Amino acid sequence: MNKSKISIALLTVAVIAALVVMPTFAAATPKSLSTVFAVQNLSTTTAATVHVDYRFAKNNGGGTWTNVSAASQDFTVAAGAATNIAQYLDATMTSGRGSATISADQPIAAVVNQLARGQVATSGSYSGIDSGSASVNAPLVFKALGSGASLVNSTLTIMNTGSAATDFNIVYISGTTFQAVYTATVTALAAGESYYADQSEEAGLSAGFFGSAVVNATTAGGTVAVVGNQFIGANALLTYNGFKSTDGYTSWAVPFYACRLANGFSAPITVQNVGGTSIAVGDIDIAFKPDPSLGAAPFTLSNPAVVASNASFIENLRTDTNCPTGSFGSAIVTAPSNVVVVVNQIQSGTDQALSYNGVRTDSTDKTSLSPVVFSRLSNGFSTAITVQNLNLGATAAVTVTYTPNASCAGCATFQKVLSIPAGGSAIQNHRLAEGASSHPLPAGWFGSARIVSDQPIAGVVNQLASGTGDLSLSFNAIAQP
Repeated sequence: MNKSKISIALLTVAVIAALVVMPTFAAATPKSLSTVFAVQNLSTTTAATVHVDYRFAKNNGGGTWTNVSAASQDFTVAAGAATNIAQYLDATMTSGRGSATISADQPIAAVVNQLARGQVATSGSYSGIDSGSASVNAPLVFKALGSGASLVNSTLTIMNTGSAATDFNIVYISGTTFQAVYTATVTALAAGESYYADQSEEAGLSAGFFGSAVVNATTAGGTVAVVGNQFIGANALLTYNGFKSTDGYTSWAVPFYACRLANGFSAPITVQNVGGTSIAVGDIDIAFKPDPSLGAAPFTLSNPAVVASNASFIENLRTDTNCPTGSFGSAIVTAPSNVVVVVNQIQSGTDQALSYNGVRTDSTDKTSLSPVVFSRLSNGFSTAITVQNLNLGATAAVTVTYTPNASCAGCATFQKVLSIPAGGSAIQNHRLAEGASSHPLPAGWFGSARIVSDQPIAGVVNQLASGTGDLSLSFNAIAQP
């Protein structure tokens, strides 16, 4: 029987009287963060037996994590279901930070939430990693960059996904000069362990730095994975997965964009050039397809300056008035050589911020899974699922099947049928009341969703709530054939 293995970076805590007690994550943020991950069993016929190996980070002492409860290490996930493992609810687990490798006897996937509990809210989400790479691209990196009254800082969490220790370096590329300005090196990162690189503490970078980075395993045969955190001020957190060297492509889907919406949200799009040569002015095109409800014509924006190799171009939809105020929908990014894409969603005037990865348009996956769906819960949380049709020449017939969580008392299974135009997207916004023109879920419903299409699709899931701090998270839906 084939086994499945994925890797995640963790921030873990002891819980005392429902409050988190742990060392501050890093100088990039004043917060103490903790994690919960959802493990999705991708088999619809067989339960998955799961084991989790937790390791302290290299700069948190390294080695096997101590005092982890049995329930956090070994568990079963029913066929087609998901199970949440909250490190902050493990009463015996030693406080610290590090990584985990999750193994199972069935195919699995994972989504990780990072949370500031018992404090003003800070939240970020990313996907578990099924394999590493000798080189990984991080499109967004900052050190003390001024943004209004706040500073923007970042951290990169680098995990050794190989079977032996590896050295690695981090090459930082300026977003101003498009040149490499500094290289940091780390030696002997043990297999399965992680390293926290905090750009706010990196002496080799000047205050005000913004740009991108490339992480390279420099030991022969070494592989790494990367998660990027972007911190804005004291509370906002946007998290994305780093891109393997083989992830670069010339066409990317953006399931959801937004330009200065009435609710304050905009979605800047970052494109990192990973093709090895400079991209000329106007050669990166972002073709926007506004939501049909707007009755607006498509439009295209392009890079106004040369984008050097490994550098990033940011199409800032918060400020670029060439994108009409109130416009939202889907987009396609094209370039003459390989690029990767990250989309930030930021609400002006608040700390709400979230991020997701673009999706290559050559994907053939026709199924997307969301391990979590919320419809107007009593704690204020709801989800919004955006599905983009990756076929640019045919309409997609899509069925969304909502399955309730076993603890959702009296909750039923629902289906929603959607027709999504070529290259377009559709949003199931569970913050709205249920109805024929929105979605079928009543208030208080929670569970998961399986989205099946007759055309390739990509999905993005936003977890949303109103309140003080950053309560919003976003992750890419789990793609399946």
